[in-house]
Amino acid sequence: MTRALWGMLIGLWWCGLAAAQGPVAPSPLAQLAAQAAANPRDANLQYRLGRAWEAAGNPQAALRAYFQAQLLSPSDAKILVTLARTYARLGEYERAAFWYRKLLLLRPGDEKLSLEAANLALANQQPLQAE
Repeated sequence: MTRALWGMLIGLWWCGLAAAQGPVAPSPLAQLAAQAAANPRDANLQYRLGRAWEAAGNPQAALRAYFQAQLLSPSDAKILVTLARTYARLGEYERAAFWYRKLLLLRPGDEKLSLEAANLALANQQPLQAE
């Protein structure tokens, strides 16, 4: 038999094996993405999608979901701090500082957030005064 024929036979065998196993269930990330797409105005769902994307190792997709959540719920501290921390992890310190400033205007007495923001500023020589 020729290589092409062997290739076709192996391919058909593989397809038959896949068909015998039945349909594959969508991943939890795919299910969450479908829910978020169906409910684009649900800030919590968009935030959860961002967390799932981040856990899956895709911080850019996570940021898109976090931005959507932030647009829907602009004063949600959980979303703002997640944006700041995600940018800090990506090494985008100016953007992280922007979100920390926004967060500190919302929660000026929060010592933990102030310390996080100050550490970021010291590590990167960036002032964090409110704008």
